[in-house]
Amino acid sequence: MKKLNLIFPFLKILITKPSVIFKSLYHTVINYNRQQFVINEFGLKNGLPEVDLFTLFPKVEATIKPFSFLYGASMPIDMTLLKMLAEKFLSGEATFAGGE
Repeated sequence: MKKLNLIFPFLKILITKPSVIFKSLYHTVINYNRQQFVINEFGLKNGLPEVDLFTLFPKVEATIKPFSFLYGASMPIDMTLLKMLAEKFLSGEATFAGGE
């Protein structure tokens, strides 16, 4: 679809449902700000490094109770990671590198 073909649908949505446009714009700006923060604060142009879950927890076994998957909610893998980190921390096995 050519860019010119997007002008009229865009204007229609802007007039009839401006919240859709503003919500999209908001998320775009937030993501850009987060990227700029990581670049400026840590000098990581490619973003934060990733860590494989199995590096932290070679044996991943967790049961997550059902929860509603709403917009902006955590994914089940996020809940699993938080649960396993909490269990490790509460058992006294957690060690944190760095810090102040």
